[in-house]
Amino acid sequence: MNTIVGNITHPHSASFDFADPRIDDQERKLLYIKTSDGATNDLVLTIKASGWDVYEAENIKDAEKLSDGNEFHVVLADINMFEGGSALKRWEALYSSSSESKWVALLRESSIDDAQIRDLIGQRFYDFHTLPVDPLRLLITLGHAYGMARLSEKQSAQTESVNDVGIIGNSPIMQDFFVRMRKIAPV
Repeated sequence: MNTIVGNITHPHSASFDFADPRIDDQERKLLYIKTSDGATNDLVLTIKASGWDVYEAENIKDAEKLSDGNEFHVVLADINMFEGGSALKRWEALYSSSSESKWVALLRESSIDDAQIRDLIGQRFYDFHTLPVDPLRLLITLGHAYGMARLSEKQSAQTESVNDVGIIGNSPIMQDFFVRMRKIAPV
């Protein structure tokens, strides 16, 4: 029996909502950097139907413009567009400016043979999918990437508050110390 999941028919899945309310109720913003031979418009519609606010960029320059003033938890990038030295350098700048984002790559299976692409994925990406994309698997990956980005964001906020005190430490003993210290004196 086939089950409809969003706009996806999958033979072995139970119906579920990809927007996990246990994480938070914050808007899930995704930057999709695509190329003409990348994923189809149907995939974008499926991602949107699953609760994502999708911003689409046709190239790295458009992605840079969209990144100004927007915080994306997840970036879905068709890395076939990054082949070539100058494109990789521009991508590196974009990646550095959105270091809190979790990046998911889309690529042709043949691209895995390229050592530079393999290094890029291994060093910079949360996960990758080969084309053609299995929408259900991709949605699960995007959800995991979002969850990891939110956890990293919360950890960064916690670390910043610790640094405000002037003492560094995240162990349970140190966290207990910070709680007690805040009770005694406002920090």
